[in-house]
Amino acid sequence: MRAASSATSVEEITPLKKKPQVDKGKEKASTRSSNVWDDADLAQTRAQEVLFSDELKALSGVPPNEMVGRHVHKLVQVIWETILITSEYLSQEARVSSVEAKAKAKGLEVELLKLRKDVIAAMDEANIAKEKAKVLSDDLRMERQLTLEKDEQL
Repeated sequence: MRAASSATSVEEITPLKKKPQVDKGKEKASTRSSNVWDDADLAQTRAQEVLFSDELKALSGVPPNEMVGRHVHKLVQVIWETILITSEYLSQEARVSSVEAKAKAKGLEVELLKLRKDVIAAMDEANIAKEKAKVLSDDLRMERQLTLEKDEQL
């Protein structure tokens, strides 16, 4: 029995300068009845379109656990940035809401002061009207009394 190797073997595929000429009718017939891996030339052509030799060299020199670690590290960085941006957005939104609430409260406070002034002015007018009514009432009482005294003298 052969022991499984922990190293990953990657065979380098060099890109072709020219694409091989394939008869379109033949290719259509072969792709309908089978998959890409049944035709070796087609599989090699497709593989060369996906990965180039310099990309394979970069992949073959890095252990898989280190490559995965790099990707996980990048993902964590992206997630952390997303969290920071979201946090900053929510913080700014809270500040805007706070400013809007303060502005609204300021507007209500101005309206309240205006209403207080109006109430005070109305109370002053009511007090003046009471005083005038009392003076008129006193004048009327005095006139009645004078009228009664005149009637008694007659």
